[in-house]
Amino acid sequence: MSLSAYHVAREDMRALRRQTLAKVFRHGMTAIEASHALAMELGYSFTDTTIHSDLKALGLKPESGTERVRAMTKARRMEVKKGVLAGESVQSLAERLRVPVHTIKADCHVLVEAGDLPADMLARGRVQRRLAAMTADMARLGPEARAAYEALWEAVADDPYGLPGCSP
Repeated sequence: MSLSAYHVAREDMRALRRQTLAKVFRHGMTAIEASHALAMELGYSFTDTTIHSDLKALGLKPESGTERVRAMTKARRMEVKKGVLAGESVQSLAERLRVPVHTIKADCHVLVEAGDLPADMLARGRVQRRLAAMTADMARLGPEARAAYEALWEAVADDPYGLPGCSP
């Protein structure tokens, strides 16, 4: 293959790549998503640098994956805050939001550090759930133990945040 034939083939490949990229690119895609869509369409992949330069040449602006993740994290933290303030457990929040429990716990710690959640609210909710689970054993407690249990429940239930809980 002569050098000029090589340049022609390279330019033809670039034209095909850019034409296909313009066809598969959708508003809101990141450059990596565009790269994956192009690879699915053509059957082979290209470097991120090539995709970025092609998008720029076509005048297409990919979304920032970082900004998308930030927006999703902010929305999730708002849901976590609402759930915690409503008395929802970390486990049930994780199941509802479909994220690992450690992510919800990390979000709670970030919210506490930011001052969006009171520091003792998580512990208070945890104690209330444990006390509620122990309610079944109340009948077997003696009068002194029952009085101590009820005093503990009252101390935890009378919180200034209005965390819902049911008295035994």
